Amino acid sequence: MTPPPDALAGLAARALAVLEGEGEGQARAVAERRMVASAPASGAATVRAEATTRVEVLAWRDSHAVMASTTDLGESGLAGAARAADAAARALAAAAGAPGPLPPLPGAAVARSHASPDVATARPSPDTWRGPLAAARAAVGAASMDLVLTIAGGEVAIAGTSGLVAADETAFATLAVRTPGGGEARVAAASLAALDAGAVVAAATGAGADATDRAPAPPPGEHAAVLGPEAVGALLDALGPLAFDGAAHTAGHGLLAGRLGTRVAAAAINLSDSPRYTGTLPRSIDAEGVPITPVPLIQDGVAHRVVHDTASAAAAGAGARSTGHAVAPAGTGPGPRPRNLVLVGGGAADEAELAAPIGAGLLVPALGSLRVVDAGAGVVGATARGARVIAGGEIGLPLPPFEVRIDPLELLGRVEALAARPRLVLPDATERPLDVHAVVCPAVRVAGLSSVG
Repeated sequence: MTPPPDALAGLAARALAVLEGEGEGQARAVAERRMVASAPASGAATVRAEATTRVEVLAWRDSHAVMASTTDLGESGLAGAARAADAAARALAAAAGAPGPLPPLPGAAVARSHASPDVATARPSPDTWRGPLAAARAAVGAASMDLVLTIAGGEVAIAGTSGLVAADETAFATLAVRTPGGGEARVAAASLAALDAGAVVAAATGAGADATDRAPAPPPGEHAAVLGPEAVGALLDALGPLAFDGAAHTAGHGLLAGRLGTRVAAAAINLSDSPRYTGTLPRSIDAEGVPITPVPLIQDGVAHRVVHDTASAAAAGAGARSTGHAVAPAGTGPGPRPRNLVLVGGGAADEAELAAPIGAGLLVPALGSLRVVDAGAGVVGATARGARVIAGGEIGLPLPPFEVRIDPLELLGRVEALAARPRLVLPDATERPLDVHAVVCPAVRVAGLSSVG
């Protein structure tokens, strides 16, 4: 059972009390839960529920930091994590023989609160899944489709020797549909009530997985294309560490290094990190307890800003401050990145309207197995899933999966039009619930998508 928020704050305070006797640092108490209900087309539904609580202790010694974690919430477990972090940080400082590069730990700050997550989604009862899954089955009708409903969420409480006291919570739900032919689609929402079962069923059916006629895989080369929100969301999320990481940017190897203030995308592209945008996942603080600041990243196609944590802001200098985008405290993990990306929509009604001007091209609803192929050049590889042919402006036969190579930033320069209605996409909802990245984005039409067969 997940501890209530006040119990989490107590766990963080108890771990910090041990650390305060040794020096500076932070303690984070994190509770997360996930319920997955699977309903095959034939057979009974199965439910798997899991909940975890852990405490992470960060010891900060002579501007060096080390973090230790424990799931033993007793006094010995908390003390053991605090002392392990302290000993490792002291050893690191002694080995370095000089102060480290880290700035002081963040002090107390007031974060702008967000609306509390939907109670049924944030703290589901054992039977919460039944209603939404029944509604999804009704939307499927007689079609033989497998359904998977996921309900997840979590809370965090942070306390620091600097006087920092902060807390946050989030929740979300996803519904995935899979057809007998292997086609699949997924929708996500910040609450169970907002899940659109009809939309995901239509998307899975539209993938044409059960069609008897199929077109051959597209030949290698450039193709005019329409990308669905799932595909767009995956590519925008990939840009986080490649283009918007303030640490990489300051070091000179981010994709926007030397390019802020210049045009890097089509004029129709307005991309920001906006944690308070309607429809995204609620989030108010980062892993360091710093309030998250909305950040305009690309405005009218012009690169505007990158995001920072306390370490990257200190390295950047020139008055830079954390924007509240730490993934891990005090530089103990990856650099800062946006986790609530929002791409403003355009004027097209839907994918069909986006496809209308294309004589010959591709509709790519989703991308799977996305991985970085060349970080320096900003190129990623992926598998196009559920794709269909576009011929004479009409969406036609389904295609088998095929490989693509994409420079997401360069692709934003090829955007010709955007759909009007953005949708919440969770590029990797298998991560820890509090770490899940949210992207709100529409479908887009691009002048060229590179297929490699």
